[in-house]
Amino acid sequence: MKKRRFLFFLGKKGLFWLVALMGILYVLTPSHTSKHFPSQRQRIENPRNSVTQKADLKDIYPQLKLEESEQNTVTVIISCFMRPQSFETVAWSFLNQTAPIVDVIAYISGSPFKEDYIAVVERIKKVDPRISTVVSDVNLGYFGRFQVALQVKSGFVVFADDDVIQGRKTIEAFIKAYRFAGFVGLLGVRGVIYDNIFPAWLKKLRPSVISTKHGIIQSELSFSSTRPTEIQTHWFSSGSQVDTLFSFWFMPSSWVRLLYLEQPVTTLTAEDIYLSYIVQKYLGKPTYYLYSDDPDFCGYLSPELGNHNRSWMDVKDELPNITLSQLHNALSSSFVTSNISSRTYRWVRNAVLASLVERGFQLKRMEKLRKHQGRALLMFPNSFEKNNVEQTIVKCMEEPDISVWILCREPDCREYTELSDFLADILDGPYSVIFSNKISRIILPNQMSRSLYYSRLLTDITALMRSQKISDVLVVSPNSLQFHTVKLAAELEDVELHVYESD
Repeated sequence: MKKRRFLFFLGKKGLFWLVALMGILYVLTPSHTSKHFPSQRQRIENPRNSVTQKADLKDIYPQLKLEESEQNTVTVIISCFMRPQSFETVAWSFLNQTAPIVDVIAYISGSPFKEDYIAVVERIKKVDPRISTVVSDVNLGYFGRFQVALQVKSGFVVFADDDVIQGRKTIEAFIKAYRFAGFVGLLGVRGVIYDNIFPAWLKKLRPSVISTKHGIIQSELSFSSTRPTEIQTHWFSSGSQVDTLFSFWFMPSSWVRLLYLEQPVTTLTAEDIYLSYIVQKYLGKPTYYLYSDDPDFCGYLSPELGNHNRSWMDVKDELPNITLSQLHNALSSSFVTSNISSRTYRWVRNAVLASLVERGFQLKRMEKLRKHQGRALLMFPNSFEKNNVEQTIVKCMEEPDISVWILCREPDCREYTELSDFLADILDGPYSVIFSNKISRIILPNQMSRSLYYSRLLTDITALMRSQKISDVLVVSPNSLQFHTVKLAAELEDVELHVYESD
């Protein structure tokens, strides 16, 4: 009777609003993945992720006059391999800059046209002594030019391929963009975003599917793409933040030493992606694409040069069916020893991209994948002594907003893979499947002091927190130092820390 009287007292309108209020409260109530994992916590986006206003290099140029100081001088290092016929034009486009170019270095490493390049340099040197050569009969690959830049004395350094002809005011505009216009980051003349995510397609994505071929969960919400058919490039207006740059990179020379804080995934290719990754991870700086249609300010005057005599081929080659440890072994060669005229590097570049995302490289696609903050499960080597840990991993992989991070003592994570087939699948199965999951292996170098080890652990965890937009971390079985390191990372990144409790 009391219920009937209450409903009668509310009336139809009152009953309607009561039901509506209950529905709103139900929608707003956070859901729990399991009793072990905390509810999702939202926080305001950090303003450091805001996009800089678009700008044409020509518009930046008139801003303030550059002081005559060593800080504004520039060293240019040009990689020379397959285009001696165009090198002279490229070299003069740098020597004729209005910016204070102090040195132009021709980096000739294992080129089959070594003598042709040297002849061009000697011819130019008779007119302008600022040009010189660094020559190696061994092909040190794309990364060798970074070693040349370690000892330059200029304030800035430019790494350029031998197919990018510059407008005569381009470099001065770059210095002003960095000094006065707020473009404090890695700068270049050709920019790209690796993004195959479109709104209509994003709505159809499932958090996870069961892979019948490999018997493990495979997420469709991949933080990077490893399939050549899925990689698409989108060119944006000048001033845009991008994932990486091609052919030309401008930065303060003091940044070069940062490139040796980590071992690259490979020295064969993808040095452009590695540059953006290091600058983002260790300096918190973005990568900018700056351009102008004005010939005096255009940094890519002859795009047709890049289509001839390439040292690599951009082809849609098949992905090799190998495990993750086999992939890393294949890419770990120190030098490029063969002087071949073309290499099919497409699948390798995509594998490097995914490997760097695993290390904490945030691609622009994350802005679409995660509109809100995510959560993470962080596991240490003693984690699997706990009950129901594997079931917890599966539950987390099924949730689109939860990542799984696993700290490995060994490069191939053998301390886990020997425990069960499930762990072997998710940590060292077919690499293309693993990179499609929301699993990140934190692999630290073994040969380092304890202080460096925990410093690197702090760096890697904070990078993952930032790149994957994490608000909460659930930690499983850390020792005391590991826990305090993760706690410090959580405090630095404003992340809530929780400790796993087994049944």
